[in-house]
Amino acid sequence: MNALTQLPEGFTSPGEVVKFFQDELTKLPQTVVFHTKHHFANGMYCRELLIPKNVLAVGKCHKQEHLFMVLQGTLKVFSNAGVQEFTAPAIVVSQPGIKRVVYAVDDVVCAVVHKTDNTNLDDIEEEVMEKELFSAYDSSNNLKVLEKQ
Repeated sequence: MNALTQLPEGFTSPGEVVKFFQDELTKLPQTVVFHTKHHFANGMYCRELLIPKNVLAVGKCHKQEHLFMVLQGTLKVFSNAGVQEFTAPAIVVSQPGIKRVVYAVDDVVCAVVHKTDNTNLDDIEEEVMEKELFSAYDSSNNLKVLEKQ
């Protein structure tokens, strides 16, 4: 992802590139376990996630502005903003409606914080994330079995 400074040939938007990555990655065996911790405090939900070194993944599209933090390691991110690199400690205000391809340069611990009074993970996912039929992971970041199309 270092060399990506312009859109690859044949793509007209960053969103098309992200969709391509997601489509291709879901064709591969999904073996990565994302160790996830869930924290709740006074109308806030924090999802803490360990992304193992050398993992390439596509995140979910969030409906709300929220905080994204890299607490350990370095994460390369491709989105409509191009390629960005975040090395801990990093805190970013993340805008809604953006999907990202992420690559863990080393073992990464990151977290997102959303404002919500919900404590049920399925309800939180419905409230703060766009519905995605083909996401490989459920609201707890457990691997789902996807039907091949």
